[in-house]
Amino acid sequence: MKGKLNSRGYSTLYWSNYNFRLGNDGVVATTYKIDGNKLVESKVYGANQVIPAREAVVLSGAANKEFKLVPVVGTYPVDPNNALRGTDGQEMTTGGDKYYVLSYNQKRDQVGFFYMTEDGGAFLNGAHKAYLPVTDGSDIKGFDLNGEDDATGINDIDAADEANSEIYNLAGQRINQMQRGINIVNGKKILKK
Repeated sequence: MKGKLNSRGYSTLYWSNYNFRLGNDGVVATTYKIDGNKLVESKVYGANQVIPAREAVVLSGAANKEFKLVPVVGTYPVDPNNALRGTDGQEMTTGGDKYYVLSYNQKRDQVGFFYMTEDGGAFLNGAHKAYLPVTDGSDIKGFDLNGEDDATGINDIDAADEANSEIYNLAGQRINQMQRGINIVNGKKILKK
């Protein structure tokens, strides 16, 4: 399987029925656990190691890096502390009270897991993508991958600024005006109620 990391050098991956061996191309796969109000690394898979089936991971490396994962046969144990979950098809997120998706927080210049919907509710997750469900009822709006929590990572915008802005939805599609929920406006994550 071939893939490509985003312009920040990240992507997520989840397959329930395939194990994948990482190559020697500098891409690593990481699982995460929640420690209090922080998201911290739990396990890191490096060069030539196998990402087990049913293991949701964050892939990281150089920006826009193309990579190849080789399917392998066998049974490999998943990280029991991994808080990430994934879906094989476009499916609603489950398993938590709040749900987070991998995205970029411009205010902190940090990649992490942040609300996909305004209130952290369930959302339609992409095929073979990971997400973060949280069940503690927390009001944290996001978790930086560097271990910081982010309760204030979403900015506001006024109507005058909106008219002269480049606006995108979370799928990266350009839209003419902000929609309810999270929008990317001039590179900043903006919440429209």
